[in-house]
Amino acid sequence: MKFIKILLTICALNIGGGMATAQEQSYCDQYFYGIIDQDTVGMFIDKVLLDECDAGSQLRVFISSAGGDPQAAMGLYDWLQLLEADTVAMGDVASAAVPLFLAGKVRTALPNARFLIHPGYTFVQEKMTDRDFAELKERDAWDDEMYNRIIAERTGLERSKVDKMVDPFTVFGVDEAKEWGFITQASLN
Repeated sequence: MKFIKILLTICALNIGGGMATAQEQSYCDQYFYGIIDQDTVGMFIDKVLLDECDAGSQLRVFISSAGGDPQAAMGLYDWLQLLEADTVAMGDVASAAVPLFLAGKVRTALPNARFLIHPGYTFVQEKMTDRDFAELKERDAWDDEMYNRIIAERTGLERSKVDKMVDPFTVFGVDEAKEWGFITQASLN
């Protein structure tokens, strides 16, 4: 039964179908806020799938998050791209939340939004073997590579510029986000 609901919801979100023009476009607005982890991503996806949106409405996700688990973020990034969602930055869009924002087909921001990009952090546990630590560092390097690649691909920035912006970190507002290709549309419809 849940599978049928999911299929009906995907059809209602009009994936790949003929979209209405900007003047007549209706939106299915959803809000993602807080720390990104497997639980919050799962709850958000369930909420989107269970909410009833008008057939043909465009999914638009408002994002305000300080980031969190990069793997949970990548799962939601892929899902938002699959649904061809639009994204709107509000408040802080930081760390692992940046790829979520960049997943948007159309990306805009509220006037006081702020972005933060940085390299990943390695959290060392008290009782780690050298092998555990090496595996953790390898996983973190993979996350960093994916993070920088997504920023470069979705913004059109040169990869070398992204690498410099990310390490050690860069905080920027809406004007810089527009200039650097993070935002694709100046304001909400």
